[in-house]
Amino acid sequence: MLTGLIPPNEGVAEVFGTDIFGNMSEVRKYLGVCPQHDVLFEFLTPEDHLKLFAAFKGTEASVIDNQVKQMLEDIELYEVRNQITKTLSGG
Repeated sequence: MLTGLIPPNEGVAEVFGTDIFGNMSEVRKYLGVCPQHDVLFEFLTPEDHLKLFAAFKGTEASVIDNQVKQMLEDIELYEVRNQITKTLSGG
């Protein structure tokens, strides 16, 4: 509920003083998502994954492409950015 993955139905919850009922887009600026299972989807590419999680985080669409490109370069995955995940090494 605090990350907005499921909707709250009653009660009160705030993240750093921001009410989750009225301003989830602001709350998402403070939080990340940490799934309890493998976060790689085998038929998505590294680029697809980063764009997906940027959207989950509420990143402005106009900056996603540049941020994703920079991150792929930073982690040395730019050359394989369009390969599906299941074909990449696990290291």
